[in-house]
Amino acid sequence: MWQHPQDKPINFSKLKNTYGISFVIIKASDGGNRDSGKSVSWFARDSRVARSQGLIVGAYHYAVPGQTGPGMMIVPKSYKNRSNYQALLATARVNRLNDAKIQARQAYANAQKTPLGDLPLTLDFEERPCGWSWTNVSAWTRDFLEEAKRVSGRTPMIYANGYFVNKLSAFPVKDLSNPAKNYDFSQYPLWLANWSRKKAQSPMTVPTWGSAWTFWQFTSDGALKDSRSNPAVPTAHTDLDVFNGSLTQLRALTTH
Repeated sequence: MWQHPQDKPINFSKLKNTYGISFVIIKASDGGNRDSGKSVSWFARDSRVARSQGLIVGAYHYAVPGQTGPGMMIVPKSYKNRSNYQALLATARVNRLNDAKIQARQAYANAQKTPLGDLPLTLDFEERPCGWSWTNVSAWTRDFLEEAKRVSGRTPMIYANGYFVNKLSAFPVKDLSNPAKNYDFSQYPLWLANWSRKKAQSPMTVPTWGSAWTFWQFTSDGALKDSRSNPAVPTAHTDLDVFNGSLTQLRALTTH
C-alpha cells in the first residue's frame, strides 16, 4: 500500500473495523529513487500502526534493476566486434548479480528484516529496464529472490502481472545449485497483479504457472465509500486484494 499524497496518513483502524480488511502489504523500499526515500520512513510508521490494529503486515520492494550495483550492466550490441566483448559480457553478468543482491539486502533491512508474524518479503516487478533482455530480467529476478531467501531464511513472494510471470517461463535461466535444471520460479508464492481500471473477473483469466496464485490484486482502481473529512485511505482510488485461502491459512503464511 503506497497511498500518502501530501504525506497524509492512512487510517488503519478504519480499514480494519469499518471495511473488514485483514492484511496490508506496504511499500518498504525502492530499487531506484522515485519516492525520494519516503517509503522507508512511511513503512516504519505504517507497519507499526497496522500491527497495533491487529492487521497482518507485509512489505514489498519495487524492483528497478541496474540502479544500485557498480559498473556496466548491459553491454551494447555495438561492442560485439571488440576483442574484449566476451570479457565485458562476463563482467556485466557479475554486475547484475551484485545489483540484485544489493537490492535484496536493502529490501530486507528496510522491511525490518521481515520478522515472523509478518508476511514474507515481496519482490514487486513492473518494468523491464531499457536494454535488458528477458533472459537478463529472469536471471536478475532469480538472484534477488535467492538472496532475499538467504538473508531472511524465508521464501519471498513475487508481485507481477501474468505477462511478466509468463516471460519468466518463456525465458528460463539455470538453477545455480543444479545447472542441469532450469530455475523454478513457481516455488515462490505469487501475488498476481491487475493494473487495469476495469475490475478483473477472475485471476484464472491470466495464465500463470500452473494457474496457482496466493494473492490477487483484483483492481488497481478500487474506491472505498468513505467520509471526505476522515477517509481510511487519503486517495480517491486504491489497490484492492484478496488472499486465496482462509484467515487461518493467511496467518500460517506469517509463521515460516
